[in-house]
Amino acid sequence: MRGRMAESERLYREAAAQNNELGSGAPPIVDSLSVVALDAWVRSLPQRTVQRLDAVLLVHPLSGLAEQDRPYTWLARLYAVAGRPDRARAMLGQFAQIKDTAFLRSKQPDVHEALGEIALAEKRYGDAIGEFRRADLAPDGKPASEDPIRAHFNLGRAFDLANQPDSAIAHLEAYANAQWDSRPDDDWIALAGTQKRLGELYDAKGDRDKAISHLSKFVELWKNADPELQPAVADAKRRLTRLQAATKS
Repeated sequence: MRGRMAESERLYREAAAQNNELGSGAPPIVDSLSVVALDAWVRSLPQRTVQRLDAVLLVHPLSGLAEQDRPYTWLARLYAVAGRPDRARAMLGQFAQIKDTAFLRSKQPDVHEALGEIALAEKRYGDAIGEFRRADLAPDGKPASEDPIRAHFNLGRAFDLANQPDSAIAHLEAYANAQWDSRPDDDWIALAGTQKRLGELYDAKGDRDKAISHLSKFVELWKNADPELQPAVADAKRRLTRLQAATKS
C-alpha cells in the first residue's frame, strides 16, 4: 500500500514459505499470482505481467488442481488488466466448462468482474460499467455484500475512462471513504492510486481544496515508495506545489 513493492514481495514469499512449513499454506499458484498482481496493479508493467502469468501456468498447470481451486476468474482479470483480453476470454472459456453448475452460478459475480476488465481493455467502457454493476449482484439478484468497496473502485475506473468525471469522482470517493472490514485503509491495490486520481479529477474541476487533500494523502502514502514508483510521487508533488501557490495568490 505504501509503494514498497520489493519489501512487500519479500515478506509475502517469507510468509508463504512459513505457512507451507506449517501445512496451512495456500496452493502455490495462489502465492504466485499474489506476487504477479503487484506488476499488474501497482507497478503497471503489462508485458512483464503477461510473461509472469504464462510462467506461473507452466509451473503450476491448472489441470493439477481440483476444479473449484482453479483461479480462472483471477487469471482472467490479471490478463485483461495486462492488456490481453484474448487470454482473459480463454480463461473464462475454460471456467465455463466446469461441471459443477451450482459452483459456476455462485461464481458469476467474479465472471462479470472479469468481463468488466475485458471490456475496459477493449475500450468498451459502457459495457464495462454494466458488467461491474452485475458483478455487485449475487446469483439471486440481490446486492452482493462480500466486498462492496470493490464495486466502487471498478465503477470509478470505468466512468473515468468513459470521460464521465462526476460519476467517477462519486464512486472513487465512496471507495476511499469506505470503512467495511477496515478497508480500504489497507488496500494495497487501489488506495494510493485512487487518492492520486481523485486529486487529478478535482484539479480538472477547479476544486483546489479537494485536489490538495487527495494529492497530499497520496504523497504521504508513497513518500517512501520504491524508486521505480517515485516518478508518480514527483508528479503529484509538482501538481501540489502549483495548487498551493494558486490558493495563496
